[in-house]
Amino acid sequence: MPVNLISKNLLNQFQELLEKTEGELNIVSPFIGTQTAILLADWLNENPSVVCNIITRFYREDFIERVSISI
Repeated sequence: MPVNLISKNLLNQFQELLEKTEGELNIVSPFIGTQTAILLADWLNENPSVVCNIITRFYREDFIERVSISI
């Protein structure tokens, strides 16, 4: 299982990696922005055989302060 660290052009690189994904997708990220979440949800709907595991933080205060939302 390859591991990719994405640090530049996040959305574009993420889309490219999704196109190569088969079977299982593991995401570890402290924050997931709105655009990324929508892209991932749409992709998962189109690829129901892929198992997706997401490890992230989820604090109500972060959402209230809009920390997790990409602008």
